[in-house]
Amino acid sequence: MAVVDHVDESIIELLTRDARMPFSEMARVLGRSTSLIKRRVEAMRESGVIPGFTIAADPSRFEGTEAVVEIFCRGNVSTTELRTLLGGLDGVVTAVSVAGAADAVVILRAPNNEALGEIVETLRASSRIERTRTSIVLDRLAH
Repeated sequence: MAVVDHVDESIIELLTRDARMPFSEMARVLGRSTSLIKRRVEAMRESGVIPGFTIAADPSRFEGTEAVVEIFCRGNVSTTELRTLLGGLDGVVTAVSVAGAADAVVILRAPNNEALGEIVETLRASSRIERTRTSIVLDRLAH
């Protein structure tokens, strides 16, 4: 498993803010050489620390309904089982396992409340899900 040091963390922070930031700009911001930044990014990609690059879209620009769904499982459900269950589900924006009362939290996006309800009902139909708790997102306070 690759060890991430403070330089790698700084690079990741910059890439999180702007995944298209040129190596030369990262080098300037961090006070390092462009070749060092390039080597570090390539090493983190090869080791899996950075599995890929994604875009960030402003959810407020999309029509539809967004919800936070807490998932409460029956018995012990592995993260692998949860990944499989959620991986094939339409509307999943992101999903995380959590410590606390719920076992997982999912952000869902659907064209309307009816479609959102159908997604939640699909979740509830799983024999591994005991119950869910859904909260509709009214406004994003931070990105």
